[in-house]
Amino acid sequence: MPDRILLVDDDLLLLESVHFSLEQAGYEVNTAACSPASPSVASKPSALAQIAQGVRTATQALTKATQPESALSTPSTGLLARLPEIGRAQSMDELKVLLSAFTPLKDTPEAGEQYVAVTLSIENTSTSLDFKFDPANLSLANTTGDSFQPVLLKSIEHQLEAQTLKPGAKLEGVAIFEVPQKGAEWYLEFKDSGGHHLTWSLTSGATSSR
Repeated sequence: MPDRILLVDDDLLLLESVHFSLEQAGYEVNTAACSPASPSVASKPSALAQIAQGVRTATQALTKATQPESALSTPSTGLLARLPEIGRAQSMDELKVLLSAFTPLKDTPEAGEQYVAVTLSIENTSTSLDFKFDPANLSLANTTGDSFQPVLLKSIEHQLEAQTLKPGAKLEGVAIFEVPQKGAEWYLEFKDSGGHHLTWSLTSGATSSR
């Protein structure tokens, strides 16, 4: 019986450790759902099974929390077909964003690569709050897990720059990406500082070249 009690105590200690790690990572932990109340000696075998399940549940949550976000959110081809397409405006908090064009450029980088441009209109619909826009929060990605950040191209005008949008202000411009000429289906993702994001499918094809 002492060995059984020690085993339960060890599992409780492990569970508490996992809970602490999740909380440090900023996740809320429902300890009531994972941890049974202190069991009596007579019920320790069944309580041990509950604790073991709680440890597995919390460990899986911790594993997911520490995975790169791209590994968790990469859409499949089927899901991509259900995302908003070019020409669809989306809203996030008090921000309205329209992706109006996805365009291959005539400028050519290294062999096997190409420049593409996305044209965006971003409006701060708030009546009282500023919005800090940064093109670094844009990414062009594909269904194989590749992701690319905007680059600067001197030959292109009206490229989006980091700036603060006052309430009611509107910003229009293009973001340039250097991507492989051959690749999987593409999508554009825009994130804010709070972790919210908007996603558009680019599988409907590009508009005319610049």
